Amino acid sequence: MFREAAVSIACACSALACSNDDPMNQAACPKPLPAFSVKITAMDGALPADTKVSVHYGAADEEYTLGEEGVAHDSVFCKELTTRAGDAGAEAGADAGTSGAPLSLQCDLWTQGSAEIKVTGGDYPPLEEQLEAELNGPPECGTVKTVEYDIELTPGDAGTPP
Repeated sequence: MFREAAVSIACACSALACSNDDPMNQAACPKPLPAFSVKITAMDGALPADTKVSVHYGAADEEYTLGEEGVAHDSVFCKELTTRAGDAGAEAGADAGTSGAPLSLQCDLWTQGSAEIKVTGGDYPPLEEQLEAELNGPPECGTVKTVEYDIELTPGDAGTPP
């Protein structure tokens, strides 16, 4: 008797697990995209060698440092470009003149919601910005569309605190 009840329960559970019912209608949800695409440049040309991008989202913090190699990231993915991102012919490895230093960073942030970004480097004052995510598709999907931001490091006034 106990064995028959256990078999009946197991069959009922597997029938539910294999059900074609999709209460969140996942088929209608758009594919996941990065919440933000951020282009980072410096007004005076090449990015400083010590450029750092710090991102706070949800309960997490993540950093990208210019020139880093072999560092695993969960949500912050940056590509160093030796031409300004968005310029015709912009691609990694393009000629940047004699310095070869990156002129821009193109960062995709997979935060799935709003985030705070802080960019520091060289003698530029730290730049902080609140990034606001936008939903893509029905709210129950929880997917965001990519919002583009441009951040340019600019020299600050010596009398203005960073």
